[in-house]
Amino acid sequence: MMEETFERLALRCLNKEATEKEIEMVNSLVKEDENYNRKFEQLKITWKKEIFPQHQFNLDKGRQILNQKIKRKRKKESTNVTIIKLTKNQIIGFAASVAILMMSLFGVLFHQSPSHQQNYSTAQMMEKIVPSGKKQTIKLKDGTRVKINASSKFTFPEIFDKHERIVYLEGEAFFEVARDTLRPFKIITGKLTTQVLGTSFNISAYPENEEIKVSVATGKVNVSHLSDKNNKVHLIPGEQAVFSKTDSSLAENPFDFKKEFAWKDSTLLFEDTPMTLVAKTMERWYGLNVTFENQKISNCLLTGEFKNESLTNVLESIKYTNEISYRIENKTIFLNGEGCN
Repeated sequence: MMEETFERLALRCLNKEATEKEIEMVNSLVKEDENYNRKFEQLKITWKKEIFPQHQFNLDKGRQILNQKIKRKRKKESTNVTIIKLTKNQIIGFAASVAILMMSLFGVLFHQSPSHQQNYSTAQMMEKIVPSGKKQTIKLKDGTRVKINASSKFTFPEIFDKHERIVYLEGEAFFEVARDTLRPFKIITGKLTTQVLGTSFNISAYPENEEIKVSVATGKVNVSHLSDKNNKVHLIPGEQAVFSKTDSSLAENPFDFKKEFAWKDSTLLFEDTPMTLVAKTMERWYGLNVTFENQKISNCLLTGEFKNESLTNVLESIKYTNEISYRIENKTIFLNGEGCN
């Protein structure tokens, strides 16, 4: 579906003008496609701040727009003009339609006053992409701090909506959410929603991983499936939600604080970790590619803790632990060995 068509249908739904078929179509797209879900949330934020107030009560604005339209028509026509008298409901309906049209044209109508300019900017989404080999901490306008791990993308509004705070994560990040009982903080990760009022927790949601993990450090956290609100868990400190991308199951388990939060303290921590996962972690951590020249070594296990260690020190540890040789060419690490039993 073209983006313009989706936007038109979404606005019809928000204005309660859509047919049952159109509503089903929008709901289906929002549930199945993260891009459409993100687009719908952005439209909803703008609708609440710009369109809804106009739709609720804008009779004066409707009359003003109609009068301007009639004057323009008089100038173009040299013959007699027939004036059509409209009812109050027709004027309000016309004003709402004009407001929707103006939103599709990037809010031209709302830029006519400073207050509207400020409101419109709240719908603009910001994107922070952290490449492999890097980490970054940002502070949001509400006071929330987010430490973003390597190879991650974090999307958030420049200014939060007055009813809720919605952000999107692809990758891994540790959140310290500023408490606001009137505006819940929601993180969308694929088909999962994590909602809090004010707490700290870690979310690991890399696209290539088979699972999404939400690990709570402080406070209470609610985790639920986007399209199945009954599929949910409530977490307290020390508890972790594990969502399977394969069967959409959602489990609640205890977890090791040190292991789950080590990355944010610049520590690589492996406990009987398969080399396949070690390699993927090292690629993100150091910004290099890892290649197994002998696939048998991919089954080897590694245990070790490396805090602020150089790539060479980690590779040397792998070498002596599992008798795996290595060489670095350009930006690729080649690992070789006889393999493990």
